Amino acid sequence: MLDMRNELLWRNDSFLSCLTSEIGTINLLSLDVFDTLLFRMCSRPSDVFLTVGNRAVKSGLIRSSISPAQFAALRMRAEEKSRETQILNTGNGDVFLDQIYAELSDICLKDDSEIVSLEIEVEKEHCFLNPHAVSLLHYCKSMGIKIALLSDTYFTSEQLRAILQNSGLDLSVIDTLLVSSEEKAGKPTGGLFDKLLELYPNVSEQSIIHIGDNENADIKGSAKRGIRSILYNVIPESFSRLYHWESVRHGDVLPQLKSIRKLAGASAGKDIDEVDYTFQKIGAEILGPFFNSFCEWVVESCLKENRREIHPLMREATLLAPVLEEVICRKGYPISVKPLYVSRKATYLASLTEWDESEASRFLRIDSAKISDLFDSLGIPDELQIFKKFRDLTIKQFRTKYEDKFYQLREFLLTDEIKSKINKAAEKSRDLFIEYLKQECGSLDTLMTVDIGFNGTIQYAIDKAVVLSGEAIPNSIHMLATGGEGIHELLLRGTDIRCYLGSSGENYDLTRVLMRDAAVLEELIIGEFGSTTGYYKDINKRVQPKLDEIPNPEEARHKRACREGVYIFQTYYNYLMEIKSSYNTLGETRPREFFKPLHRLLDMPTPHEVEIIGGLKHQDNHLGQYSRLIPDIEDKWFSKGPMSFLNACNFDPYELNIYWPQGALTAKYPYDLYQLYLGLEDSFGHKSLTFKLFQNIKARGISSIVLIGDVPFVRFLSKISNNHGVQVDNTFDMSNQQLQLLFLQLKETCPGERLCIVIASLIKEQTETIRNTIDSVVLYNKYRAPIVLDVFEAFFS
Repeated sequence: MLDMRNELLWRNDSFLSCLTSEIGTINLLSLDVFDTLLFRMCSRPSDVFLTVGNRAVKSGLIRSSISPAQFAALRMRAEEKSRETQILNTGNGDVFLDQIYAELSDICLKDDSEIVSLEIEVEKEHCFLNPHAVSLLHYCKSMGIKIALLSDTYFTSEQLRAILQNSGLDLSVIDTLLVSSEEKAGKPTGGLFDKLLELYPNVSEQSIIHIGDNENADIKGSAKRGIRSILYNVIPESFSRLYHWESVRHGDVLPQLKSIRKLAGASAGKDIDEVDYTFQKIGAEILGPFFNSFCEWVVESCLKENRREIHPLMREATLLAPVLEEVICRKGYPISVKPLYVSRKATYLASLTEWDESEASRFLRIDSAKISDLFDSLGIPDELQIFKKFRDLTIKQFRTKYEDKFYQLREFLLTDEIKSKINKAAEKSRDLFIEYLKQECGSLDTLMTVDIGFNGTIQYAIDKAVVLSGEAIPNSIHMLATGGEGIHELLLRGTDIRCYLGSSGENYDLTRVLMRDAAVLEELIIGEFGSTTGYYKDINKRVQPKLDEIPNPEEARHKRACREGVYIFQTYYNYLMEIKSSYNTLGETRPREFFKPLHRLLDMPTPHEVEIIGGLKHQDNHLGQYSRLIPDIEDKWFSKGPMSFLNACNFDPYELNIYWPQGALTAKYPYDLYQLYLGLEDSFGHKSLTFKLFQNIKARGISSIVLIGDVPFVRFLSKISNNHGVQVDNTFDMSNQQLQLLFLQLKETCPGERLCIVIASLIKEQTETIRNTIDSVVLYNKYRAPIVLDVFEAFFS
C-alpha cells in the first residue's frame, strides 16, 4: 500500500525527482491543483458533467428531455458564454460556478444552488490525491518550506478546500490557497503569481518553484514573473503518447483508471536506463491493467471452487505468481501460490500414449527444429549417431538438401526398436513428471493451473499424463487468459478449462490478435531463464526441472523491467481501490476493457514501441530456434501495399514467418496503421487531413505557427496543435480587421525569421483566396515571404 505521508515517495516520480538537487534552494513551493495534486477518475474533466447531467435528470433539477451528453455539451458552452460575458464587462474571464449555471437557467427546474452543489459532490467522487504530490508537500512542510496552491478554476477557495479535504488531504500542510475566480487573475498572464508574491514579500522569485501540468499557464505564466517551474506532464496527452493511440484504436479506454495508469508509468525506478524505463512503462501502463484483472478473476474463481492453491505455469509464472500473491494479500484470502515448471516440451513424452506414424509426421513438420533437438525431445539422444553429421541442420534444411536421407530418418524413427525405446522414454518421463507434481502440489485432485493460453495443449497433456500413470481421473481446473478453437475439443473430452476472455467467439475481434501475435506478449513477460525441457532427481532425491539455456542477459534485463512495471501498476491500483472501494470489481466484470490497452499495443503499435520491442528474440515452439520478433524483410513483400503484406503474414507462414506483422509494418511505414484507424473513426476526414498537415509542419522543422481561417476550424487546430508539439502563436479570422492584424505581424517579423501561416479552411476556393491575398500583400509591401500551408497541400504532398 502506498503511504502518501512517506516523505521520499515523490523521488520515484520521473517529473518530480529533479527537485532532489533543488530542494535546498526553495523557500516557497507553489503547486497547481487539478491534474497535479488532484487527479480524476475519468478521461477528461468534462466527463464529470455526464454524471452531473444523469443525476440532475433523476433528481428533477433539469428537464427530463436533456440527455447526459446534451447536458455536458450545454455545460461547456455555458462556461464559454459566461467567460465571454465577463470579459466584455470586466476585461477578465474568470467566473464562479454559479455564474456558469446562470447561463443554464432555461433548462434548470430548481434553484441553481442545488445543481451547483451536485457538481461539487460529483467532483468529490471523481477526485483523488496524487500520492507523489502529497508526499512532496509533507517533505517540504518538514523542511520548513511554505506551500501554496494556485488554481485557475471556477470553484471558490472554500469549495476547493472541501474537495481537497474530501480526498483526504490534511489542509494544515497548506499555507495559501489562491483561485482565479476570487482573485480575478489567472496564471497565464502572471496575474495569479503576482497575488502570490504580494502575500510573500520577503520571498524572492528565485527561491520559489511552481509545479503544474499546463505549459501556457504554469510554465510560461510563472516565467513572466521570474519564477522557476517544473512541467508536471503526467496527465496531459500528446500525439506520441500511447493514450492518444488508444483513443484512435478503441475510443475511451478504462477512463476510471487512466490517471492511475499514467501515474504508475511516471514512477521510475532508480538507476534505470531509458530503454528499460520504456519497458517498465509498457508493463505499468499496458500490461498491468490486464494481468491484474486476469489474476483477480483467477483468485475469485479459486475461492468459489474451494481451492487453496494456485499453480501458475513457468515461465509465465515469473510474472503471474507475484501478481496473484498481491491480489490474494489485498483480498485477505487463505490461498497460496506455488508455480510449476511445466512446458509443452516437458509434458510431451509424459503424455504420449504411443509413438506411431501420426506422431512422427507431426514432429517432422516442425521445420525450425534441429535434428539433434528431435532426438533429445524423444528421449533417444544416443540414437543420433547414424545422423550425427546432420545434427545442426533444421528439419527444413535436411528435407530440402537430403530428401532421401529425410525419408530414411522417418523410416528409422518408426522401426520397432526405436518405437520401443521412445515408448520406454515416455514411461520414464511420465513417472518423473507425476512424482514432480505430487512433490509440488501434494494431492492431484485439487490442481488449479494458470497460464496465458491458447489451445490448452499443456493443460490437456497434464491431465492425460495423470490418467496414463494410473492415478484417479483428475479433478483439475485450468485457468487461461484466453482460449482458441482447440478448447472446444478439450471441453468435450472432459478437460475443465476456463478462459477469462472466452474461447467460443466472445471477444474474438480482440483475442485473435493476441493468438496471432502471442510471441510479443510471451517475450515481454517470461522469466530470465530457459524453458523447462524435462526433469531429473538431485542428490536429495527431489525432482527438479531441467531448464534450457538462459536467453540474452540484456533481453532478460528488459523483461525484468517490464514485469516490474506490472507490479508498480498493481501497487497504484491497490492504492486507488483502497480509497475508491466502489470500483473494486472492475477487472472481474469487464475483461474486454482491461484487454484493450494490450490489444492496441499488438494491433497498432507506436513507432517507438516497435523500435524497443521488435529486437527481442522468440523461440517459435518447443523445438524451434530463437529469432527476432521483427526480422529483416525483403522489400518485395511490401510491393503490393500494407494490407497485402499483412495478408501474406497470415496466409503464408512457411514463406514469411513473422511473429508480429503489425510491428513489422509499422517499422517500414510508421503511421500507416494509425492513419487507417484514424480514417475509420473520422466521418468527414478532418482528423486525417489535420494529421497530415501537422506531419508536414513537423517535417519542415517548424515549431510554431499562426492560424487564419474559419473560426470553428481555427479552434479545432488550436486545440490539437499541442498534441503534436506545435505552438500556436496567434489566431485570426477572415474579417478585414483580423487580416490587417495578420499583415502587421508579417511586417514586424524579425529579420532572419519566417512566419509560418496555416490556412484553417476546408473549402478549397476559400483557401486559394486567402493564399492569394497573402501573396499579394507580401509582394506589394516587399515583406519577407512567409511559409503558407493548408490542409489540401498536406493531403496531396
